[in-house]
Amino acid sequence: MRVAQLIWLLLVAGSLWLVAHVAISTDMSAFLPRNASPAQRVLVEQMRSGASARLLIVAIEGADAPVLAGLSRRLGEELRNAGPFAQVQNGDAAATARDRDLIWSNRYLLSPAIDAAHFEVPALRAALERDLALLASSAGMAAKSLVGADPTGEMNRLLPLLLRGAARPTSEDGVWISPDRKRSLLLVESKAEATDLDAQEHAVALIREAFAQLGSSAKLTVSGPGQFAVEARRQMKHDVGLLSTVALAGVTIVLLVAYRDPRLLFLSLLPVASGVLFGFAAVALGFGTVHGITLGFGDTLIGEAVDYAIYLFLQSGERRSIWPTLLLGAATSIVGFAAMLLSDFDGLAQLGLFTIVGLATAVAVTRFILRPLGITATMRPLRLPNFGRAAPIIVALLALASLAYLLTRPVLFDASLHSMSPVPPELETLDRQLRSDLGAPEFRHLLVLPATVDTERVEPALAGLVASFDTPSRILPSHATQLRRQQSLPPTEILRARFDEARRGLPFRDDQFEPFFAAVEAARTGPLLDVASFEGSALGLRLRGMLGGGSVLMPLYGVTDAAAIESSLRAAGIEGAVLVDLRQESDLLLGRYLHEAIALALIGGGAILVLFAATLRRPARIAAIVVPLVAASLVAAAISHVAAGALSVFHLFGLLLVVAVGSNYALFLERRLERDRLFRSLIVANLCTVIGFGVLSISSTPVLRGLGSTVAIGTALSLVFALLLTREEA
Repeated sequence: MRVAQLIWLLLVAGSLWLVAHVAISTDMSAFLPRNASPAQRVLVEQMRSGASARLLIVAIEGADAPVLAGLSRRLGEELRNAGPFAQVQNGDAAATARDRDLIWSNRYLLSPAIDAAHFEVPALRAALERDLALLASSAGMAAKSLVGADPTGEMNRLLPLLLRGAARPTSEDGVWISPDRKRSLLLVESKAEATDLDAQEHAVALIREAFAQLGSSAKLTVSGPGQFAVEARRQMKHDVGLLSTVALAGVTIVLLVAYRDPRLLFLSLLPVASGVLFGFAAVALGFGTVHGITLGFGDTLIGEAVDYAIYLFLQSGERRSIWPTLLLGAATSIVGFAAMLLSDFDGLAQLGLFTIVGLATAVAVTRFILRPLGITATMRPLRLPNFGRAAPIIVALLALASLAYLLTRPVLFDASLHSMSPVPPELETLDRQLRSDLGAPEFRHLLVLPATVDTERVEPALAGLVASFDTPSRILPSHATQLRRQQSLPPTEILRARFDEARRGLPFRDDQFEPFFAAVEAARTGPLLDVASFEGSALGLRLRGMLGGGSVLMPLYGVTDAAAIESSLRAAGIEGAVLVDLRQESDLLLGRYLHEAIALALIGGGAILVLFAATLRRPARIAAIVVPLVAASLVAAAISHVAAGALSVFHLFGLLLVVAVGSNYALFLERRLERDRLFRSLIVANLCTVIGFGVLSISSTPVLRGLGSTVAIGTALSLVFALLLTREEA
């Protein structure tokens, strides 16, 4: 005993250290596959660390449009001076000055019109004649200052090209505002990776603090992946603390009533606490982080792990040992969830490892720490009625009705990402509204290219096959293209001579175009552009969004024939291109997730059946265990479908847990132990399990809410059906 206690204490100390040092993750990409297709890898990578995952949308509402515009401008200034932000955009001229300066000073390297002929006399003459027509129009006053520095019109040519694919919100007093003029809008990019939740939380807090210092009664809203992750982590921590407290309180009340001995209450919770602690440590060691859903799921061990101590204390004194049955019940749970370790999804593997280690720990602590104490609980006699011959008919009718209901549902399973998302639906709706207010074009297709591919070669292959597309070469031309344009710029003496000839007879002053000559000479002799040249600009933000993860990402708009695009790319010799249909890949990915979940649940159920067959051997004994479990699972699934509208992947694992936990009841009843002790221990254990899982039904996380209600209903029905089908008179 002393050796067991020493080992247990050492493991507790090590696990507590891990609890203090391992991060809790809420990144739903943990529930995406490790071995994905190239298209799915792009999708997963964008969810984990894409530039769009670092963007936060900030909205200010609750005041008149002019007031909102002023608040947006002041908040933007504050945030641009803060450290954690790579970019703050709200349409303010101060924010776009960097972009306009970049375009203006580098227009001769950026403009696609630049070649040697562009500066020949005929082309210059045509440009000057267009300038005269412009000066004579209603826009003449605004254009007058530009003509002398940019007579060939490169700035006007570049602006539409560079704005393609960018957000085009409505403007109020020079800053972005929603079309209904009820919200001013800002787009903020965090410097930190989207998966660095501490940094994301700090960034969101800074935004809120900066707004609070403005002293306005208007309302601030922050949306985007970073905010969702921060809020999900906060809510999960709150839920875990609240649910654990509620479950512990409920189990405590039940055990105090059952034991009438606080000492037994404390001892009964040791296997539970040890199971949760060791399960956390095992996942932390195996995966480096523990997902919030895993932790919330693990809290349900309060409901099952406490059963072992209940069986020990309330059935002590039995002439026949309870340990063969108790160990078989625990083995059933462990074998059922072992299938999850085979999952290609880290999140499911975490759930499986947590459950297996937690339950194994609870059994071991009960066997080697509690059993040697030799403590027995006393309880008032309990008698249950004999349900008679109608009981099997009632169970059969309920099971068949539930099966018929499930088979006739048009949508049985929800395979959407929403079914696994910890983000409340109302926040997702708000985020979609804010993105619509920003005017950012939606795209469904993404062309992924190796970083070595020159995207300028891709552009002709897309011509006529898409409505439009965004490409990094439109912002940052290749080195070769820039060099070619630079070499086509004539020296100042030659350009002056050609220009004098081109403007002969036109009413321009001799010195009017000196800024133009200086700009061409600066571009001819200056350095070429690279990615670093665009730092601190909105163009840089777009550029980083397309250059990430060792690949080039080109959003495509208006794709009608994906096969034609792929064929055109092959004909152009573009190697390694992957056309990703984001909607289709999401559907395929989630379909794969659902199919794997069903397969793992069937494997787990099959493993449990094999275990029963190997240990019970006789078909009648196996049927006595399996029939009430199948009936309870069918009815629980039907009730869950009615409540949720469709079953999620996590409902499947809830049903697997119903089989794992409910088998304990049927196993004890099948072994014909002493009736009085047996019934009281089963009812107390079932109440604790229902409480442990039932508290999840109040969780704000849909995954945990659906899982908890399914298991609570299913385990309660498992005991009821097992009692109904027991032939022994109670």
